[in-house]
Amino acid sequence: MLIWALTRAIPLFFLFFFLRRNRKTDLDKKEQSLKPDVAASNEGNKFAPTEENEQTRRRLGAIIIDMQDYFMDEEKLKMAKAQIPVISFCRKNDIPIAIINYCDCGPIIASLAEETSGLPIFEKNRDDAFSQKKFQEWIEENQVESLIIMGVNACACVFETANSALKNGYQVITDHKIIGGYCGCSDCTGGKPEWYDKNTIPLKSILRVDD
Repeated sequence: MLIWALTRAIPLFFLFFFLRRNRKTDLDKKEQSLKPDVAASNEGNKFAPTEENEQTRRRLGAIIIDMQDYFMDEEKLKMAKAQIPVISFCRKNDIPIAIINYCDCGPIIASLAEETSGLPIFEKNRDDAFSQKKFQEWIEENQVESLIIMGVNACACVFETANSALKNGYQVITDHKIIGGYCGCSDCTGGKPEWYDKNTIPLKSILRVDD
């Protein structure tokens, strides 16, 4: 009986491995095809601070949440085009910025690897980044008051982190172009575009794009 069960299970294991490997290969090819567009976007969209206001006077910080192959599809990969100029602006203007990765889901996607090289990385095993003590310490050490959030998923890790930030007295700044993976459930209380419109500060009120 045991031998019969093994002969059934082993082929299924190799089939699962083969399908998972092919999915990653397909995503890698799609990401490679997007790289020229990402570079062009980075050249043509340079951010500059808007006129000084309440938000710009507060200490800015930024995080990139779960931009890992495990969570990617073709649509989410395109977000990198909008994220790169924000990452570049933060690095050039000494705004602290960190990578938040879900544990055991791999590194940040290849198209963001160069732009994020050397940034601090925090791994979490829950949706809310604030559940990790080291991330909380990074926020406090850098005296962050307003947090720019990029990444996925808008209905899970991004939402839980943004909601936790608001509850702890931080301002949250984001844009629909730099977050993705909105919830499609009708009874979902958060994670929808309207939640972000109501509870967060638009990125364009902090930064402007110079043509």
